[in-house]
Amino acid sequence: MEGSVGSASSADLAEADLEAAEKLILRWDSTASSGGEERMLFDTGERSEAERYLRAVDEIRRSIKEPVAAGSPRRSSSSSSENAIQIAMARLEDEFRNLLLSRATEIEVEALVDLSSLSMSSASAEEMGDLSDVEGSVNASREGESFSSDSVGGSSSIRRSSIRSTKSIREMDLLPADAVEDLRSIAERMIDAGYGRECVQVYAGSRKAAIDVCFRHLGVEKLSIGEVQRLEWDALEAKIRRWIRAARICVRIVFASERRLCERIFDGLGIADDAPFTETVKGAAIQLFGFAEAISIGRRSPEKLFKIIDLHDTISDLLPDVGVVFQSKSAESIYTQAAEILSRLAEAIRGILSEFENAVLRDPPKTPVPGGTIHPLTRDNALLHLFLMNNIHYIVHKVKGSSELREMIGDDYLRKLTGMFRLSATNYQRATWVKILHCLRDEGIHVSGSFSSGVSKSTLRDRFKAFNASFDEAHKTQANWFVPDTQLREELRISISEKLLPAYRAFLGRFRQHIESGRHPELYIKYSVEDLEMALSDFFEGTNPFLHNRRRSH
Repeated sequence: MEGSVGSASSADLAEADLEAAEKLILRWDSTASSGGEERMLFDTGERSEAERYLRAVDEIRRSIKEPVAAGSPRRSSSSSSENAIQIAMARLEDEFRNLLLSRATEIEVEALVDLSSLSMSSASAEEMGDLSDVEGSVNASREGESFSSDSVGGSSSIRRSSIRSTKSIREMDLLPADAVEDLRSIAERMIDAGYGRECVQVYAGSRKAAIDVCFRHLGVEKLSIGEVQRLEWDALEAKIRRWIRAARICVRIVFASERRLCERIFDGLGIADDAPFTETVKGAAIQLFGFAEAISIGRRSPEKLFKIIDLHDTISDLLPDVGVVFQSKSAESIYTQAAEILSRLAEAIRGILSEFENAVLRDPPKTPVPGGTIHPLTRDNALLHLFLMNNIHYIVHKVKGSSELREMIGDDYLRKLTGMFRLSATNYQRATWVKILHCLRDEGIHVSGSFSSGVSKSTLRDRFKAFNASFDEAHKTQANWFVPDTQLREELRISISEKLLPAYRAFLGRFRQHIESGRHPELYIKYSVEDLEMALSDFFEGTNPFLHNRRRSH
């Protein structure tokens, strides 16, 4: 008898707890709220009430799951509990959305740019951890150390605890830890009650909006393939530069951080195959790589070569990170898309390279480009060879610096390019300096049977005048020409110096006295060897020369 009384008392208590839970749920019924701004349970001032609310949801869920024993007093009606759960889910959905929108960390784009350019050497071994490869970065990132504020340029918008780095991937905290904990608590209840799909939709919708804002700040536009291909090259070139910066940030910081946030909220709660992450970022990733895809299948022309190489290098560099971030089955199509774009860019590079030299020689423009720098095709003879030398040197340098490009191009074609570069350098020197060195020949100067000790002074004066005029013209013109690569520029000057200076020094040594013994020697001997050496330092700088400041009086 006492046992029956005790059992009844326990049932009564459980019934009372259930009724109290249902009343609490009804009190926060968002579907029945009156006008005005609605209070949120998970706002800072409602913490204890939020915890009571979650316990009430758990109590009602238990009552629905637990069968009523035979002979036990009937608990609150099943329909009443089901109604309370529906009300609770509507409230939790609102709370979930509010937390995602109101507690999101505002990230400055400039801070992202700083982070995206960090090199491995910018962080200590302790900060970087013991990581051996990019593929292990997601798992290892959970054990990594935080960057100090000094490591990221001291940006006030990024706290020490909000950034972790693994190789090239750098994750940021997109919400504070307490907000993440609350979101996980809500997601757990919603999924347990069969409202997982609604939870994922709210999550993805809120985070998509945050990614859209980030894309706008980074200049990632929504352009169709047709719109990209219709752009003028100058506009497209600027967009490619912007895209390269944005792609590194999006893959290594934005998408990686979104993945980490999804893991912290949903891991272990029964949501299959990274559905929240995939639904959040897949559209943005397709938009991002769609731009590169449009270029990879677009019209090929020589002026696009270097930007296509830059795109190829960027995607090749990012591909391991894309594989890490989009590793789930539902997101693997993003990796496949990026790999296919890389292959098409490689094919485009091969096609453009095979036509490169022929295009320069066959179809030059009407007006040459001043400076001969890396730019559209040109026609001046020496300048044409300088243009080829500049551009082929750039290609060789890029290929040698990229194992992927080198494998794609092949050593045979690389040797052919190197031969083309050397030939262009030789042809440039012939086009300019053979004529100038020809002025310094002895032929025709020596005469016999004259009073001039075997030297024709008039011929000698003509030779000096011809040399001065030819060198002046070369200096005036080619100081404005530009060789962008510092090492190539210096090597070219040294090569010219090794041919010009010894020849001029010898010519001056043999014949100086014959000019200086006559009238106005300064009209003919305008340069010392040192003057020429100084003047050669002006060549290929892309600036106006000032010869009068360099000459000495003779």
